[in-house]
Amino acid sequence: MIRITYYGQKPSGPTVCAMGFFDGVHKGHKKIIGECLSQKKDGLQTVALTFDKHPLKTVAPSRAPLLINTFPQKVDNLLALGVDTVAAVHFNGEVANLLPEDFMWFVLKERLSAASVVAGNNFRFGRDRQGNGDTLKKYGQEYGIAVSIIAPLRIKGGPVSSTRIRAAVQSGRMEDAAAFLGSPFTIRGTIATGYRIGTKLGYPTANLAAAQGQLLPGNGVYLVKSEIDGRPYFGGCNVGVRPTFGIHDVSIEAHFVDWEGNLYGRDMSFAFLGKIRDEMEFESPEALIERLRKDLEAVRAAGERYAEK
Repeated sequence: MIRITYYGQKPSGPTVCAMGFFDGVHKGHKKIIGECLSQKKDGLQTVALTFDKHPLKTVAPSRAPLLINTFPQKVDNLLALGVDTVAAVHFNGEVANLLPEDFMWFVLKERLSAASVVAGNNFRFGRDRQGNGDTLKKYGQEYGIAVSIIAPLRIKGGPVSSTRIRAAVQSGRMEDAAAFLGSPFTIRGTIATGYRIGTKLGYPTANLAAAQGQLLPGNGVYLVKSEIDGRPYFGGCNVGVRPTFGIHDVSIEAHFVDWEGNLYGRDMSFAFLGKIRDEMEFESPEALIERLRKDLEAVRAAGERYAEK
């Protein structure tokens, strides 16, 4: 049985569907969603059709990529673009083995009553990724579904893609990632108790517990922005293993300028605006404290520039 979970308004009639995995909901994805929304007419509801997990998680787990967004982030971002519904197909072995024409019939025709479909030209679906834009057009004619295939959006010399965004984030090129995404790369999680090293050094940090499988920036210190009690705050965020103290598990810890208080247990989002420096090992805690002071001077100055924009 094909299981679909609906977020937003469950379709009750014919739909226009945007199809994609939509990791990151980047500018290329927004172009696809924009075309979907432009086709909305009286009696049609708009749907972003996606999967609840990356298909490789089922068919080849060792090759599954780290995700730019958690699934809840992706749903929130798609709904924020204005679609009526996000329809998430539970991707299991049964779905993986569907022929493309069967996926179109059982999901698009029977479950979503699709009158039209919009997809990117690199979208693949069905058993062994056999389905593509030509498949959509072929069976769309047979099933009475109009099909629009969207050319890739090109930025900075190439097509916008989740792969390019992952590469930018992992190499610390946060400005490039933001150019592709249309907004800063953001990690959402809960503030957990850490080793309290920052507190001992006089710079208490919020230790963000990211979801398993979440893409992380390459190790280093970053300028981040977050909202606390309804106000924006800028901070210096260390992503790394804290080599000065011999700790080897990766953490995401931010000290927010001009904030004092306990953040433990809060759900927060860290928006990564730029990289300040690479991760470093210091000869002593005192040397680290001196460097932290300089880092936070850079954070304050950069935060002031962002606040003026």
